[in-house]
Amino acid sequence: MKLAVFCGARYGKEKKYINLATEIGEYVAEKRLGLVYGGSFSGLMGAVSTGVLAKNGHVTGIYPRGLFDNELPREEVSEFIYTETMDERKQLLINKSDAYLILPGGLGTLEELSQVLCSISIGLIPKKPIGILDIDGFYKPLVDFLVHAADEEFIDPETIKHVLVSADYKSLIDQISTQLAEMKEVA
Repeated sequence: MKLAVFCGARYGKEKKYINLATEIGEYVAEKRLGLVYGGSFSGLMGAVSTGVLAKNGHVTGIYPRGLFDNELPREEVSEFIYTETMDERKQLLINKSDAYLILPGGLGTLEELSQVLCSISIGLIPKKPIGILDIDGFYKPLVDFLVHAADEEFIDPETIKHVLVSADYKSLIDQISTQLAEMKEVA
């Protein structure tokens, strides 16, 4: 399974985020999952890739050429792809992955999650598991919004049926793997 991780290109205010991101990367490698991510050394995404690489896991980095002065690409990974635009990068992240894991992040992370959900809802991509790591309630307002919008029939409940939420990354990654296996059996 190839797992896309959407998260911050920054480290966040508290050290717990970077420590957790590195642990998550190590767990991804231990579970023999491939990581697909934004291709940078920076922020939580860089920490996740550091964790995967520390355990000799497979990492695919997808990075937009020449767009960021404050980020360095991490080219020494299993597979590295340069793109010309952010849109091309997002499409490759989405299409090269079997499932998605959302860690703390900002606007870019929110945009990536929204694009995956929108693409699933209109049938541009097949339904895939989406795990939201809700550390200390970080994503609680967002999850509440998704449920409320589905209850109010602005989002088809089928679109968010495969969204998993947990504060425990090991449990969440295991749930993603199980759900993906079940989805493949049905298909």
